Amino acid sequence: MVKEGKKKLKVALLGNMNNNHFSMMRYLRDLEVDAYLLLYKDDGIGASSHFVPENDTWDIEKWKPFIIQTELKNGGFSSLKHYFFPKYVKKIFDSYDAIIGNGFAPSYAFFAKRKLDIFTPYAIGGEFLNLHRSKDFFQKIRYNLYKKIQYIGVSKHTQATILYDSSEMNIRFFNEMKLPVINLPLPMVYTDSFKNVILPEKIKQTIKIIEECDLTLFSHVSHSWITIDLNASDVKKNNILIEGFAKYVKQYKNENYKSKLILVEYGKDVQRSKELIKNLDITEHVIWLPKISRKDILVLLDYVSLGCGELGGIIWGGTGWEFLSKGVPFFQYVEMSKKDFLETTKTPFPPLINVNTSKEIAEHLFAFEQNPKTYDKIREQLKEWFKSYNGKSVMKKYLEIIENNL
Repeated sequence: MVKEGKKKLKVALLGNMNNNHFSMMRYLRDLEVDAYLLLYKDDGIGASSHFVPENDTWDIEKWKPFIIQTELKNGGFSSLKHYFFPKYVKKIFDSYDAIIGNGFAPSYAFFAKRKLDIFTPYAIGGEFLNLHRSKDFFQKIRYNLYKKIQYIGVSKHTQATILYDSSEMNIRFFNEMKLPVINLPLPMVYTDSFKNVILPEKIKQTIKIIEECDLTLFSHVSHSWITIDLNASDVKKNNILIEGFAKYVKQYKNENYKSKLILVEYGKDVQRSKELIKNLDITEHVIWLPKISRKDILVLLDYVSLGCGELGGIIWGGTGWEFLSKGVPFFQYVEMSKKDFLETTKTPFPPLINVNTSKEIAEHLFAFEQNPKTYDKIREQLKEWFKSYNGKSVMKKYLEIIENNL
């Protein structure tokens, strides 16, 4: 609460990958902070076209006054002009008491000779810091330039870098560059009240199918288990999920028990996943949805039995937070002991289903078939965990960091 007579803190959130900062902006406004979402010029374009605010809420008109389109690009060669002509960037930084940013934000702080209060990286190893896989000579030079600029931005012009995923593959880049981090969850899922819900016909049809099934396993993780992008690691492991579901169908499932695996056509390896499903002869047990928005996903999660996130060893991302917020028991592999997790993240390990083999997935699906009510307790525990360690409660900690830096 803002004390009477005290000026509201004015905070900008620069960049909106995964709609993370749109969620954070809404939480900050709930905490009576004068918060604004500043979009990069290329936010919501291309592969990120579904990461736009209107895909994340059923009440976009309420939030439109607090969303501002900037002329800043999220990296790329054209963004370097602001090093030589920083007036526009300085104006943005000078308009707010504090700035939270992702993507190229640390570099822009460097260009403007200003401070970025909090850097919230979305990429494994930090965007523009972990760029080293290209074999093209000129591309390597360009990437090394971005990395050098971003390093200066993070090390010299950033007050705090916040990470929750402290897996070795994520944290080692920061450790190698001696960049300190603070371990906090990212409040990336805003638990909006559902008003004026108008679902796409495909979602309505899927809900009808779900209601006719005994078990539905939903995964909206992008399919990336063969084609690994330049700035990504092999963390999705969609093949393990598909193979586990196939094992359950072929070796465990009661013949009269209706089960469906629901997947989303998202990611470079969708076709390879479809081929795997065909080769495993489980096509009739799989439903494919087109790429869907978070607001639709959060409705769908009220109906599914179980979920699946990434199985490659990292702490969960957006998909996991969505499952947690709705209390959906889900498979996720986190390569940390519960003790190490607590020491690193300062939060207890949630009651997710921590597995990384197809056999374990098949066995859990059969266990659900045998006694689905045992998973009701997990649902309530997940919701309570989210309420205690994410959402508004963790946003207050971000606010404390900002206020301590002013």
